[in-house]
Amino acid sequence: MANDSIDQQHDPEALLTHAQKALDDCLPDLARKFLLRALQIRPDHVPTLETLGVTEMEDMVAAGESGEEQKTAECAERAYQYFLRAATVNPDEGYEKYLYLGQLTEGKDALEFYRRGVVIMEKLLGSVAAGSEEERLIRRKLSDVLCSMTETYMTDCCDEPEAESCCDQFATNAIKYDPSNPEAHQTLASVRMSQCRPDEARAAIETSMDTWFKTARVGDTNWPAYPARVALAKILLELALHERALAVLQTLQDENDEDPEAWYLYGWCYYRMGGGGEDTASIRVEDQVDAWDNAKDCFESVIQLHERFGNGDEVIEHTQQLLEEITPFVDANGHLLGQSGMARVPDVAAANNDAMEI
Repeated sequence: MANDSIDQQHDPEALLTHAQKALDDCLPDLARKFLLRALQIRPDHVPTLETLGVTEMEDMVAAGESGEEQKTAECAERAYQYFLRAATVNPDEGYEKYLYLGQLTEGKDALEFYRRGVVIMEKLLGSVAAGSEEERLIRRKLSDVLCSMTETYMTDCCDEPEAESCCDQFATNAIKYDPSNPEAHQTLASVRMSQCRPDEARAAIETSMDTWFKTARVGDTNWPAYPARVALAKILLELALHERALAVLQTLQDENDEDPEAWYLYGWCYYRMGGGGEDTASIRVEDQVDAWDNAKDCFESVIQLHERFGNGDEVIEHTQQLLEEITPFVDANGHLLGQSGMARVPDVAAANNDAMEI
């Protein structure tokens, strides 16, 4: 037994198994000790390098959420070096390291890492059984990566001469690989908006929402992550699809009713429904006052949450400006409240009261 224990201390595979168990038990520091020991024994052991990279990525995310900027940067640099070493040792197999490297870099570097991952996934796709779960997973990852490449061309590389054509190609292929992926249709909508093609953008974003809203449940594969739903709400608002935007915002509120940005978007939606930023002559006063009263409640929630938690700096100034615009109108026409038949924004009053209880 003692010899077995000694052997395991010198076996990278055994150390990797111990590390993975430690990670499963939420013991990243212990896992790192096993992994670093394995790396001392075999510096080019790709599974160890990749697992170390993943461990650093998880610590990076946790540090970022805690506001530890220096630790976040240090974890990111270590993860980058581990994944880069794995890619150098085994460049033609295993796509995950390239996807992580794409996340850890920017611009052309990110695009090249993503491209190399796509090449491996496309080859792998041809070797798996059609209709299998493995094929479905690869198609979804391919679709997601192509969305990331599109986003990179729309931001970091937007001035490159090939940017528009690549955005078209990548967004279209993302849908081809996985038509059920809501992110793919949402990405295409963003591309069409940037091309000033609102009708096509509207069709794409409605398709995106329809792939999950009525059928998926929280935690399902097709249920978009919170940030993706925030982005979806913004696109819907930009395209004046207010009722759909309210439906998406309700899912955000159900998940986190203390997010100032979500309350701001709620308020912005009602502000726009009441004619804000446009000619209000065509809107009935009863409709406008109900919409703006809802908006007022939402914007007041933003203020309350900002005072309580200190977050929401990016929207607070505009929120205050909008409140200054709409409050006199709501106060002057308060006797008309409730006459439009417009539903109240869910739980706004309760959210305001909760925010006030410090």
